[in-house]
Amino acid sequence: MIIWVDDRLFQEGARDVDRLALLRGAAIRRHTLIISSEPTDLRADRISPGFDSWKNGLPERLRREVEILCLRLELVSGNATARGAERLLVSGRAPLTGIYGCWVTMEEAVRAVVLPTYVLVENAINDRAFLRRAMHPAWRERLDTWERAGLLRYENGGGNSMMRVIIEFHGNNDNARQAFGLPSELWRLVHVIVYDHDGIAADYPGSESGRVERACRDAGLTDRSHRLHRRDQEHYLPREALEEIVQQRVSNDGDRDKLMMEIAAHMAKGERRHFDSLPKFAGFKNAFNEPLAWREEWFQRDGSWPEMTLLAEKIAAAI
Repeated sequence: MIIWVDDRLFQEGARDVDRLALLRGAAIRRHTLIISSEPTDLRADRISPGFDSWKNGLPERLRREVEILCLRLELVSGNATARGAERLLVSGRAPLTGIYGCWVTMEEAVRAVVLPTYVLVENAINDRAFLRRAMHPAWRERLDTWERAGLLRYENGGGNSMMRVIIEFHGNNDNARQAFGLPSELWRLVHVIVYDHDGIAADYPGSESGRVERACRDAGLTDRSHRLHRRDQEHYLPREALEEIVQQRVSNDGDRDKLMMEIAAHMAKGERRHFDSLPKFAGFKNAFNEPLAWREEWFQRDGSWPEMTLLAEKIAAAI
């Protein structure tokens, strides 16, 4: 996220503890910080007299720590990346018309800059296991690193119908300020939506899935949302995983052989298998938490990595 801070806030209208908290929080979250007198002033030779005077007036030890934070923040000049990225505009003045970005006060910015990126899913435990398991190992490692660092969190959405309600609710600024404590635009900036297809074919998603898509579009979340390319998470279980689950959980030879034949028939359907019902067996539900000897090549052969890479890149962009 690109954060523009009004240089005037380092002269008046803010407390030192908030100024320091903003710098430190932004550095921890690896945001880029720009300080200038106007949000349009992104010149390489821009000056920040308020910030410079405030920093130079700090005790020597604290001043050195602020300078280190500034190096981490990479106080940048104007460039294409800064102009095109999502912007948080921090100022004590009223929002200026015609300036793109989310306007917040210093107090709001202190809370906003430390927020993680939330991945809104149906079930934070089961869908987390699914996404991590189906990801290419390089992307899984990144997700794990972000999660351990507090940069990424999975959030319960409760299914497509409830996720739509959540998105629409937070699209209202009054609701967002009451329930989230920050503007609706900020809720959008820190969320990625992942939801089920629930349809009978790739071009025919379920009705609730379509409503989630419209809610995301209306909320400006099109680039921060992902509808699964297959019916649901269980349809990303590779053949080897399905067979291993049956081997471990079905003791009756006849029942096991019957399920194995049904799995083979299901897999023989080609692309149709991504939407046709799986063989009826309760053990396939939320199976990504199963203690199987999971292998990366299962998912590579099954063909899920390109889609999971697309999703991971959306999450990375939000981080």
